[in-house]
Amino acid sequence: MENGALSIRYFPLWLLPLLPFITRSVLMFCHRRLASKRLCEDELDRPAHRGLILSLSGFSFTAVIALVLIDSTTQLSLEFPIYYSLLSFAASFAAMNAQSYKAKRWHDQLSTSLYEITTLSLVLTLAFIVFQGTFTMCIKSLLVAIILLPWVSDHAIRLRLQAQNLQRLEKQERR
Repeated sequence: MENGALSIRYFPLWLLPLLPFITRSVLMFCHRRLASKRLCEDELDRPAHRGLILSLSGFSFTAVIALVLIDSTTQLSLEFPIYYSLLSFAASFAAMNAQSYKAKRWHDQLSTSLYEITTLSLVLTLAFIVFQGTFTMCIKSLLVAIILLPWVSDHAIRLRLQAQNLQRLEKQERR
C-alpha cells in the first residue's frame, strides 16, 4: 500500500472490523423484546469468557508491539496491520470489562461483538501482512481466503445459533 493509506478511499477498510457490532446490533433489533431481559446464571459464565478474552488481549498486545517495531525498521507500509492489532487490543480490553457487568441480553451481545471485533481484527492483521508479501496475487488471494474463511464461517454459525435461541425464548415467553 502506498503512503497515505489514511485517505478516504480506504475508509471501508478502517470500518471493516465493526462488522460484528453491526450484525449483533441487527440481531438485537430483531429481538428487541428480549434485549433488556436478564441473563440466566448459565449464560453469564463470566470467568470462562474473561479467561478467553484475556488470552486474546495478550496476542493483540504482542502484535501491536511487533508491528510497530517492524514498521520502524522496514520499508513496508503496516498502517492497517498496526491499526487492526491496536483495535484488537482495545476491543479485547473493552470485552473483558463488559464481562464484569453484563446482566442483560444486550450486554452479552455487546461483549460478544467486542470479542468478535478482537478476533476479526487479528485475522485482518494477518490478511494485510500477507498482502505486503511478495507472493503472486493468486497465492495472496488463496492465503487471505484461508485466513478469513474460518472467521466468517464461525461468525455466521454463531449468529444463526443465537437467532434460533432468541426465537425459542420468544416462543416460550408467548406461552
